[in-house]
Amino acid sequence: MPVYQFGAIGVPLDEDQRDRLAEGITRIHSEETNAPEPFIRVVFLPIPEGFGYTAGGVAPSVIVNGGIRAGRSDATRHAIMRRIHELVLDVVGVPAGQIVVSTMDLPSQWLMEAGLVMPQPIPEEEAAWFARLEDAGSIAESRVA
Repeated sequence: MPVYQFGAIGVPLDEDQRDRLAEGITRIHSEETNAPEPFIRVVFLPIPEGFGYTAGGVAPSVIVNGGIRAGRSDATRHAIMRRIHELVLDVVGVPAGQIVVSTMDLPSQWLMEAGLVMPQPIPEEEAAWFARLEDAGSIAESRVA
């Protein structure tokens, strides 16, 4: 369910960079939260130069905003943000001051994946949710490449 929106403002990204970023963000979120990779989405939003401002002036930026389920600890959230920041530095090569990473808590009851409202990030609730997904055949559908 997590959706990471990657806004590259005046910073062109080639296919290899997008692939590396998507794979890295997916790995980071999965490692930090134990979320299964098939449910992690990364969306790239290229924004032309001149359409992004910092301090009232046109400036290149990379903004990564992750919508994740509420209930994650600050330590988990900070680890995700730090690791994504480091990934962007490595892959994109923009100065650290041009990178903004944020996460937003979304209550589970506001989210739906594969037609089922998401559970709280509690192992017992997640196990029951996955069982319902498996019964509906949705897990196999989600893992199609």
